[in-house]
Amino acid sequence: MIIQLPEKFFQWYDWKRYAYVDDGILYIKGDVNYENLMYSLTYSIYDYQYCAYCDHKLTMETRTLDHMYPRNWGGISIPDNLIPSCSSCNGQKSNMTVAQYIQWLETESGSRSELYAKFVRENEKEMNQRYILPDEWVTAFNVGDVIDELNFETIERFGNDKIDLYYQLHHHYPRPIVISANNWVFKGIHILYHAKQNGIKTVSCIRLDNVIRIKE
Repeated sequence: MIIQLPEKFFQWYDWKRYAYVDDGILYIKGDVNYENLMYSLTYSIYDYQYCAYCDHKLTMETRTLDHMYPRNWGGISIPDNLIPSCSSCNGQKSNMTVAQYIQWLETESGSRSELYAKFVRENEKEMNQRYILPDEWVTAFNVGDVIDELNFETIERFGNDKIDLYYQLHHHYPRPIVISANNWVFKGIHILYHAKQNGIKTVSCIRLDNVIRIKE
């Protein structure tokens, strides 16, 4: 997928780590924190003055970025899935999607707890089959195409018990991996490790087609 990017962006960490946008492409050099970078990009795109949900003016103390498709249901941090929100609305929305949260807001306060529980049940049921994400975001990734720099031996000690249990219960992983256009893995190394160890040839992924990881 082509993610939203600001027209101009440059973030410097040190001479080995930096990121910049040039002609609609995001280039990333070195071991940059993926989550922080996605947040910085999103803040660079939008004028974050008002909460998208309650329209209250945001301050440095109250502004947050909400995941429109929540993390619990496979949502990832990309500008296309982040929206300006005050901390109050972000907390209220919790694990609801945007459509569910709007419906929750329009419901009488006495019935909101029951409605929220209903949404959670529905989302959990859907997660048994697929991610709660737009179909066009997700594609298949051949585990054999992992770039050479990814060293699975360094992650074995952290364990994959939760991923293994989830896979046994649902027969798919809790979220897609996130990779660059040149197959650098930003999110999901433990998923790839589990797949490789268990002979699973393909996993779901979100390929950021306008993001390039510059090799060392």
